[in-house]
Amino acid sequence: MISEELRDTDVVTDLQLWFRARDLAAAMDGCRRLVADLGARGIEVGPVDGDPPGSYYARVAVRTRTNAEESTLDAIQRVARSQLPVIGVSPELLEITESRGRPLVCVPSARIEVPAGADLSVYVGRGRDPFGTEGADLDDVEPLGLTEEEGREFLGALKAATTVQVLVVAELAEADAIAAREQVRRIARTLRQQVFPAEGDVEVGEPRRRPSGTVEVAASVGGTSMSSYDTVVAASRALRNFTWLEPEALKSDREDYVAVEAVPQAQFVRLEVHAATGLGVFG
Repeated sequence: MISEELRDTDVVTDLQLWFRARDLAAAMDGCRRLVADLGARGIEVGPVDGDPPGSYYARVAVRTRTNAEESTLDAIQRVARSQLPVIGVSPELLEITESRGRPLVCVPSARIEVPAGADLSVYVGRGRDPFGTEGADLDDVEPLGLTEEEGREFLGALKAATTVQVLVVAELAEADAIAAREQVRRIARTLRQQVFPAEGDVEVGEPRRRPSGTVEVAASVGGTSMSSYDTVVAASRALRNFTWLEPEALKSDREDYVAVEAVPQAQFVRLEVHAATGLGVFG
């Protein structure tokens, strides 16, 4: 599940769920927002052997970078308390335990609303791979019940939710909204071609006229294996026609949300490149 470089100071959340669903496609669909909201690195979903038809199991792994100077217990408690409300579990249920002489925090058993009526266990530990979640990824998931094309689209959406996504946001002093949209499309295509190669074209949203008379347009460039910070730095270097400010971490429920802003020039009142895990996939 975890594809980036593993570190001893990583905090890993191992989330295991048992729930009912119509079929595997519905089971995966029920987990998508949870994966995106947590910025998870991957998900395993499958039927529970020996249980009645419609019983499914999912395992979600989330890795969070922490400072080496922060104690293990402080780090895992801090991360757990920030993630539990996202999952739909009260932090008051958190328990402190240990495994192999190392502290862990956990919620051994709880029930959440999404996926509907799921029973779950949550364990949070620190280390390179404290729960053995390394080694499986979305390529191992078989989306049964879908056509081949639907399966590709579904797995593509799941992978997008678990990788850093790149978004261009621009505001232009342009009377023609369609012309503004095409200018942003060209910028997004430049990034796709030079920095973030992928199949298919970029996705450009509908232009929106602001009260000031400017036109705002956003474009999804695609995903990358780079960190959010390295992503916006690479993007700013590729767009050499603009002068860029320093990248900034943005306040968000996505812990790795970083953006870089260009100095206004010509028609571009505002030009920003944003990067975060799952950005633009589920809002």
